[in-house]
Amino acid sequence: MKKETSRLSLTVNKTVRYVVLILFTVLCLFPFYLLFINATRAHVDIQRGFSMLPGKHFVINSLNVLNNETILILRGMVNSVIVSSLTVVFSIYFSVMTAYVIHAYDFRMKKAKKKIMNLGTLKEKIGRNKGIKKKTKMVTDKKKIRIWTFSKKLLALCLLPMVVVCTLISILSTSTIRDTIDEEVLSSLQIVAASVNEIYTNLYEGDYSVDFVGKVRKGTTEINGNFKLVDALKEKTGFEVSMLFGNTRLITTVPKENGARATGIPTDKEIYKRIEAGETIFLKNYTLLGRDCYVYYDPLINSDGSIIGAIEVVKDSASINTMIQEQINRIAVFSAVFVIIVGLAVSILARGMVARMNGIGKFLQQLIEGRLDYVPDYKILRINNTLC
Repeated sequence: MKKETSRLSLTVNKTVRYVVLILFTVLCLFPFYLLFINATRAHVDIQRGFSMLPGKHFVINSLNVLNNETILILRGMVNSVIVSSLTVVFSIYFSVMTAYVIHAYDFRMKKAKKKIMNLGTLKEKIGRNKGIKKKTKMVTDKKKIRIWTFSKKLLALCLLPMVVVCTLISILSTSTIRDTIDEEVLSSLQIVAASVNEIYTNLYEGDYSVDFVGKVRKGTTEINGNFKLVDALKEKTGFEVSMLFGNTRLITTVPKENGARATGIPTDKEIYKRIEAGETIFLKNYTLLGRDCYVYYDPLINSDGSIIGAIEVVKDSASINTMIQEQINRIAVFSAVFVIIVGLAVSILARGMVARMNGIGKFLQQLIEGRLDYVPDYKILRINNTLC
C-alpha cells in the first residue's frame, strides 16, 4: 500500500513538472504566435479581438509592408545581418588575440591579470569547499528561521520573468491595439466623407454655392436645411456628419451641449485655414462642442478648383476608448490567470523538491554519522533525476 502511494505521488509530481514546462513553453512561444496570427488578419478582424486561427490576408499584408516606402523592411534586415555578422567576427577575433597574447607573451602585471581573470573560478571553489565543510558538521537541534526559503526563491525565479514578459506583452498589445483602432477609425471616417460627397454629386448636378442670405445650393437645387441625407448616414454608420460652408456648419447632425443641432456654429479658424489650403485633417481626442471626438475634415472642391467648404465626420472618443479598454482588460485578465496557474504549479513542484532534498540531506547525514544500516525513504530511491 505504501509503495503504491509513493508511486502515485511520484506520477503526480512528474505530471506537475511536465505541465509547468509546457506552460513555460507556451508562454515563450505565445508572443511569436500572436504576431504570426495578427500578420495574417485584416485590421478589421484585429479590431474585433484575438483569434487563435490565422486569417487570409498574409500575402496582402506582406506586400503592403514590403511596398511601404516609409518602412524599409528588406533594407533593415540586410543592415541587421551586416551589423550582427561583423560584431560576431570581430568579437571572436579580438577574444582569440587577447587569449593568445596573455598566454604567449610576457608583460608587466601578467600574473595579476591572470589572477583577476581566475577570481570568479577561485571564488566558486572557495564557496564549494566551505559548503562541504558546513555539511560535515553536526546539525544542531535549533533550526534557523529562514524567510527566503528555497521554494520561495524558485517561485520568484519562475514568476518574475513571466510577470515581466506578460507586462511587456500587455504594453505592446495596448500600443498595437490603439494604433490599429486609430487607423480603422480614420479609414471609416474617410469612407463616410467620400460617401457624403458621392451622394450629393450623384443627386444634384453643378457646383456648390452660397448666396448673401446664407442659402446653400448644389447647382440649381437648394440643399440648405435638408437634413434627411445626413440623418440617414448617421443612423446607418453611427458617425456625425456636417457640411461646412465658409467655416460654418449649415447642414449637420452634430449636437450642441443642449442637444440641438449645431447649425450656424463655426469651426476653429486655424483648422479652416488648413482646409482652405486643400489639406485633409484627422484629429484624435479633439474637443468639439464639449466632447472628445475623432474628427475628419475633407475639403469640398468645385469644378473650378475653388474650395467652398468641407465635409466634417465625427465619432465620439468615449465609445472607441471603451472598446480599447475592453480588449486591454481581456489581455490583462488572461496574463494574470496564466501567471496564477503557473505560480500554483511551481509552488507544488517546489514543495516536492524541497521535501526530496531534505530526505537526501537526512540520508547523507546518517551516512556521515556511520549509520550504514539506515534505510532511506522509498520516494528518494525512486527519484530518477539530478537530485539523486
